[in-house]
Amino acid sequence: MPRVKRGTKRRARRKKILERASGYFLTSPSSTRRPTSVERGLMFAYSGRKQKKRQFPLFWIVRIGAATAPAAQLQPIYQRPQKWPQ
Repeated sequence: MPRVKRGTKRRARRKKILERASGYFLTSPSSTRRPTSVERGLMFAYSGRKQKKRQFPLFWIVRIGAATAPAAQLQPIYQRPQKWPQ
């Protein structure tokens, strides 16, 4: 079996990860915490896309219910503060 050296592949992979972490806050450019935070962020992004698909029908139910409710039942989201009596 031929010998495989992974220098260029490894460098390219690490460079890609460090480029993704370019805007991360309070870390040195070549630290090991930045790549792990990128991986963690990618995992949360993946699970967040699944959760979004799960929650979207519930949002539609709420919006349709609010649109079909009579105006007397709806409460205003924001009310202006009343002036103090003089």
